[in-house]
Amino acid sequence: MKTVKALNLNLAKLIIIALLFWSVSGEAFAATYYISPTGNDSSSGLNSAPFKTIQKAASIVNPGDTVIVKDGTYTDTYSSGYMLYLTRGGTASNWITFKSENKWGAVIDGQNTNECISFTRYSNYIRIENFEVKNCITGIISADIPAASNVYLYGNHVHHILEQGIDIANGSNYFTVDSNIIHDVYRNDLSTNYHGIYVAHDSSNTTIINNTIYDTPNGWSIHLYGHGSTNPQQNTKIINNTFADPNPANDGHIIVAAVSPNLLIENNIFYNPTNAAIRAYYSNSGQNVIVRNNITNVGSMCSDNYCGDLTFSNNQTSTKPLFVDSNNRNYRPQANSPVIDTGLYYAGRSSDADGSSIIGLPDVGAYEYASTQTDTTSPSVPAGLAATAMSSSQINLLWIASTDNLGVTGYKVYRNGTQIATATSASYSDTGLVASTSYIYTVSAYDAAGNVSGQSGSVTATTNAASDTQSPTVPAGLAATATSSSQINLSWSTSTDNTGVAGYRVYRSGNLIATVTGTGYSDTGLLPSTIYSYSVAAFDAAGNNSTQSGQVSATTQTAIISTQVADTQAPSVPVVKGKAVSSRSIALSWNASTDNVGVAGYMVYRNGTLIATIQGTSYADNNLARSTTYRYNVAAYDAAGNVSALSTGVKVRTSR
Repeated sequence: MKTVKALNLNLAKLIIIALLFWSVSGEAFAATYYISPTGNDSSSGLNSAPFKTIQKAASIVNPGDTVIVKDGTYTDTYSSGYMLYLTRGGTASNWITFKSENKWGAVIDGQNTNECISFTRYSNYIRIENFEVKNCITGIISADIPAASNVYLYGNHVHHILEQGIDIANGSNYFTVDSNIIHDVYRNDLSTNYHGIYVAHDSSNTTIINNTIYDTPNGWSIHLYGHGSTNPQQNTKIINNTFADPNPANDGHIIVAAVSPNLLIENNIFYNPTNAAIRAYYSNSGQNVIVRNNITNVGSMCSDNYCGDLTFSNNQTSTKPLFVDSNNRNYRPQANSPVIDTGLYYAGRSSDADGSSIIGLPDVGAYEYASTQTDTTSPSVPAGLAATAMSSSQINLLWIASTDNLGVTGYKVYRNGTQIATATSASYSDTGLVASTSYIYTVSAYDAAGNVSGQSGSVTATTNAASDTQSPTVPAGLAATATSSSQINLSWSTSTDNTGVAGYRVYRSGNLIATVTGTGYSDTGLLPSTIYSYSVAAFDAAGNNSTQSGQVSATTQTAIISTQVADTQAPSVPVVKGKAVSSRSIALSWNASTDNVGVAGYMVYRNGTLIATIQGTSYADNNLARSTTYRYNVAAYDAAGNVSALSTGVKVRTSR
């Protein structure tokens, strides 16, 4: 009996030790967390009690865990300006997976002010699957140095990005970008290039496969960067992708601008590039750069000085790929397309961008010809259709993405029973409507084989009343008080407006010097014993402006005579940066200037006119015109009235 008890005791000890080991290793008990827009980060994260933010799950995941994100739009921002900031990783045998429950049903929306998904050096062995990622500064970025490794990006829809669709930082290792759709990557700043996929120097083992990239109007589909770096890219594979739309400023869909040993560009379609499929911008002599079995409809496979460093074989130029419907971004091949069964086998590739199995020889490009897969299944009916009036002439539609056995190609939008448009994502803006009018909408989904779902349930929305044309009242009671030899304080009474006053513009001697939201302003950096005249005007959100108030004047106080040596040294010149944060607003920032006594403030100029005098090192210029370029300079001044030279001008264009 004692022997049996001893055996049982030892067995229990072994079980406890094993459990402790598994607990410490974090790999034994894989967990599944659920996220929902209606969840709560204080809940358990179970399917019945999901978290609200993806970041909550990202902060607690362990190797082997899965995070399932339910349909909906996610706009919560991590404190550092990222929508999802990954600081934990898996292992080689236990990856961490973040996936949309339904393809493109979970939408990460950066609202044009945030980076969407960011990998740090600690976020290795992670898979990101089937998300829609939009309105970001950068869609998916590996920005830490040293960068993350073993990352798999699969089936995501990345679009309407301001800078890079996917940014793979220097030092990244084993990044795979598979079966993603990337498009509409640009800022309204044609002086800077922004790209579908950006691969930096010192990266290795990057695989870009089965992707569709189009509409990158001031950049390349793929930019292999690193010219001037002593650390090359190594073992990059660009296989079976479809690239479309020209880069008007530069040749090619791919630029090889790095030392890239063992680079393979194979089985790709280059549709309507500028002048050539590839631009060879940097020397790769002896680096085994192979370009083979690609198709382009233009007359050249390569341009620029270093095409001779690349090895070309079995490529087709001046060959139309013959897509199903390129006008509506359906880049799948027609029955008579020259891409069918003309591809080369690539080890490990068994399916195309739709997940369809490769039967026979592979096709060139991201998609296999549809007839090799008999598809008679229609997509699911779009659900959750919502219509919101945005103005007197626009109604925005939003719905939950449909699903399909091979993939949804797009959606048909109906107004009052008549089809008015197709859309490739689960949203549409209906414009040119009549004010104060009700409209009825439905939506259906379709796939590449032409199967169409039933129409969704109908929704109704009424456009707003006609636009606001009434100006605010003129600000009254303007008073100016000199508080020192260099400062005059202004105050006035609140204006009224039929929809609400948005702010006030302050004028000195007829020139705009500041825009404020309150009913007061301190004008600094003035000269002593000098008369200054001021007026104020109010404006509303529709851009209606009141007339300027009557002018008032004040005289700055006399400067105190000091026995000390006079200060005649001007502050250093600021270095200014600027970026558009919306269609009506530009954010400026600059480094703090230095001075022998001390900097008193800064003067901000727009297009050569002083618009503000402030004490900080940033300024938001609001109520601007859409799609318009503005030039800004900043000068620093000190208490003695010494003013630096104007900074170098920075040009910034508001978004559309």
